[in-house]
Amino acid sequence: MSRNAAWKLPPDPIPAEAISKTLEAQVVVIGLGYAGTGAFRAAVEAGADTIAIEGQKEDKYVAWGQDYGHINSAFLASRGVPQVDTIEYFNEWMARTNNNADPRLVMKFVQNAGRTFDWFINVLPQDEIDRIRVLYWPSGKKFDGVIGANRFYVGTAQFPGWRDKGNHPTLTMTCRANHKHTIEQGGRAFFGAKAQQLTKDDTGRVNGVIALDPEVGYTWYRATKAVILAAGDFGGNAEMCRDLLPYLDNLLTDDSQQIKSGGRDGSGIRMGVWAGGRMEAGPIGTMGGNYNNISGESGMDIFDTF
Repeated sequence: MSRNAAWKLPPDPIPAEAISKTLEAQVVVIGLGYAGTGAFRAAVEAGADTIAIEGQKEDKYVAWGQDYGHINSAFLASRGVPQVDTIEYFNEWMARTNNNADPRLVMKFVQNAGRTFDWFINVLPQDEIDRIRVLYWPSGKKFDGVIGANRFYVGTAQFPGWRDKGNHPTLTMTCRANHKHTIEQGGRAFFGAKAQQLTKDDTGRVNGVIALDPEVGYTWYRATKAVILAAGDFGGNAEMCRDLLPYLDNLLTDDSQQIKSGGRDGSGIRMGVWAGGRMEAGPIGTMGGNYNNISGESGMDIFDTF
């Protein structure tokens, strides 16, 4: 990572006189994708006065993707998928990452992914839950779960409505159902509010975020207890990809080629860095591995992570 990369340089602070409105809550969640949606709901259910902001307009809101990978949920068990040995699964994960993954985070996922999935979908009607697919299940009769040195596990809940537009639930629908449920429980959500800069108090503690809604202007969302930054990845930011994914950048043969992805713009990560946060040391994992796909006669598309 370049110490002086342009994306790391903070902009001038937004002046106080430019802020047209201030809203306050105990917890402010930035971003209503999968992580932010879960954080918003969990905070409200824990009793916290909570505000969530999302850059997309409510009627245009889309959550990307169609698959939700996890293990050991009641949902999977109801489809006949066997339980996974959590220690075996943890060891497989760490081996595949050459022990570069944070074992504390991996173990939290291993221990909690199943019940979290069940909680995330329990806002859907049962008939919609019944239409969620389990990818690669039942498994082939000759497949024993092992290919080469790696073990594979059944655990992908697929929401196929994202592509086939048929009578299937989507992850967008599921997030929206969680938003509705959380708002009914007292949470406040503001769509079309694009986060711009985190704010800090005199001690240097982050205490809110300034967001821009073209119809309202700048609003300061002030948090008395916590700010949760869940604004997505940086896959759609070519500059950040070049700086943070050098092993992919090295696959490019000239300046006319670039790393391309359908990811987010990295604005949440940049705001965190501008406020004094530090990113984990690399290498940064990428979805599907560190590889390239040749596209066309001379172009090369390299897809990175979510």
